[in-house]
Amino acid sequence: MVQLIKDNKVSLGVSALDSRFDSTLKVNTELLKFQTLDLISQYDSTWNDTAYFSIQLKNKAGHKFPSGYPSRRAVVQFVALKANGDTLFSSGIFDNDFEVNNIATPFEIHHDFINSSNQTQIYEMVMGDLNGNKTTVLERASAPLKDNRLPPKGFTTLHAAYDTCAIVGDALTDVDFNKTAGIEGKGQDIIHYHLPLGGYNGNLTVEVNVYYQTLPPAFLDEMKNFSSAEIDTFLSMYANANKAPILVKSDTLNNVLIPVGLENITLSEIKVGPNPNSEGVIYIQGMPLNTEISLFTPSGQRLTCTIQRSSNSISVTLPVSKGIYYLVFTKNGTKSLKKIVRL
Repeated sequence: MVQLIKDNKVSLGVSALDSRFDSTLKVNTELLKFQTLDLISQYDSTWNDTAYFSIQLKNKAGHKFPSGYPSRRAVVQFVALKANGDTLFSSGIFDNDFEVNNIATPFEIHHDFINSSNQTQIYEMVMGDLNGNKTTVLERASAPLKDNRLPPKGFTTLHAAYDTCAIVGDALTDVDFNKTAGIEGKGQDIIHYHLPLGGYNGNLTVEVNVYYQTLPPAFLDEMKNFSSAEIDTFLSMYANANKAPILVKSDTLNNVLIPVGLENITLSEIKVGPNPNSEGVIYIQGMPLNTEISLFTPSGQRLTCTIQRSSNSISVTLPVSKGIYYLVFTKNGTKSLKKIVRL
């Protein structure tokens, strides 16, 4: 919007120098990119022809993100590429007008997990009118229909002012939204991505981007039902503006191995820990009899490891080198894969 005003300052009667606009734009962009958000991507496991990833976003601001005027939103884009560069899975892709593909009507709900390209995590506040219908007109707004904007650290539902900035919709029951182990005030969210593999084996590259938009195209749809000199002028300025979203944060996971020949059917009774591991020894409990254990590198190399069995548990000594390893459990031809992070 600052750029739009700069581009049209003559017709708007704005006298500020271009250098003033440029300095404001620079500060705003740096604030978004460096002081707003932390992003951590993690590959969790593979089983039953599905790869599991978790994406953690942490709010670094002292207020909800995004905050202010309710047109503002943040879109999480998740793309998984095969070794040959083909797209295996994507979510949060923009079209040529910078609207999100396959966005739900009347609005995209908050997601705890995403397993379809038709689902996108969008952090936003959606206004509702007196009849409970979505509106983008401030004068018609009565109550929010959705508010899953990322809270700041320390934000809780017990605060005296909570009713003025409440969490609304599915985010309120999401166990990962602003919570860790049920404790509020963490200022974060974890999105779980369940990628259907369709039989794919090999390496994956996963790219995660968080984009910020001040004024998404669909926010103006209701305004377009009206006409006045001011509305028509603004819509013309908007049509000619650069509407590309701002990249706030990105993360990439390279060479995520989807092992060849593993069906990865979960042996749910097996408990493995501590993970991540700094001690060099993994303890396994609840493993069924006649289950084989093997250890692999991400490239598929089988490693020699020390395995000790006791009446209560089994211990596996990890290599000294820090990094990612994979424990593979095999029973009656069924294999289960567990990623281990050696710190």
